[in-house]
Amino acid sequence: MTEHRDDRIAHALTGEWDADEAQAWADEVAADPALAREFESLRSVAARVGDLPEVAFDAGFADRTMARLEAERAEADRVVPLEAALRRSFRWVAPLAAAAAGVLFLLNVGVLDRETQSTWEALTGLDPITLESVYSIGEGIL
Repeated sequence: MTEHRDDRIAHALTGEWDADEAQAWADEVAADPALAREFESLRSVAARVGDLPEVAFDAGFADRTMARLEAERAEADRVVPLEAALRRSFRWVAPLAAAAAGVLFLLNVGVLDRETQSTWEALTGLDPITLESVYSIGEGIL
């Protein structure tokens, strides 16, 4: 027998074999006690499952399910792909970033006194921070 063990067990449980195959299976089960225990356990489970009542779906179940699937597909179609969202965002972010870079360039090149003023000081109008000013703040606190 070249079938996988689980496949052979499934065939034995469903009775899909002819007489020769069924006899070969019976001989194999008789020769292997572990296989016999596993097969008997599965046969017991299959018998219990066979005793369960058949469940029928409510009328209109298929129609409700298909309508729900269609609604979910329509919702999925409304979702904007990431690439399109990024492209749309870039349309307004890129000009703002270019304008900010231009302002910073002009401040650094044209407005600042490079020897005494940083960009922050020029933008805020604050006096330059020196060690002397830091020490004077410290003396005031102590």
